[in-house]
Amino acid sequence: MNLEEAFGQAVRLRRRGARLNQEEFAALLVLNQGAVSRIENGQGSLTLDMVARIAAALRTTPSALMQEAQNLHGYTPLPDGRPRRTRNID
Repeated sequence: MNLEEAFGQAVRLRRRGARLNQEEFAALLVLNQGAVSRIENGQGSLTLDMVARIAAALRTTPSALMQEAQNLHGYTPLPDGRPRRTRNID
């Protein structure tokens, strides 16, 4: 599982622990339910602003969420430790 998927699972676990359904969580983030589903399924990259908004809605910190994601069973960092490039920036 990559970092996006692990982060999504950490968000899902925190959301469920807070007893929020996806629609309620989406309302806190001013998103639609489909966007929350994509986040929780690790589809796409998130901005730092969105990570901060998610953490605030879950009453935690971005670093705590990232740590939880990295501690999930099945998360494997890239072998060389470098981030993946998702697009060329020229």
